[in-house]
Amino acid sequence: MVYDRAALVAFPPAMRLAYAEHGLALTDGAPQLLITFEYDSAEKNGPPFPVPPEEVERHYAERYATTELSRKDVLQDSLNFREAGVSRFVAVAWRLVPKRSA
Repeated sequence: MVYDRAALVAFPPAMRLAYAEHGLALTDGAPQLLITFEYDSAEKNGPPFPVPPEEVERHYAERYATTELSRKDVLQDSLNFREAGVSRFVAVAWRLVPKRSA
């Protein structure tokens, strides 16, 4: 099992495809728990950067069954984002299960 809490969201969009592909190669398709964030990037520039559900699908859906496990607004716990004036800051947990064993 791979736990990606802060890696994918640490990269700007242009670097994420290479990160995802490298991770797939290193982990040999192991199941993953992926944590992403969603917020309006016009309100603050990351990191962590927002990763919308469509992007999770784009990077992982070919090899993994993706399931959203939880979605929680964590703005009250994120002083940096509150001070920047971000209106919503949502943490999303994803379960990624290899399709060969899904």
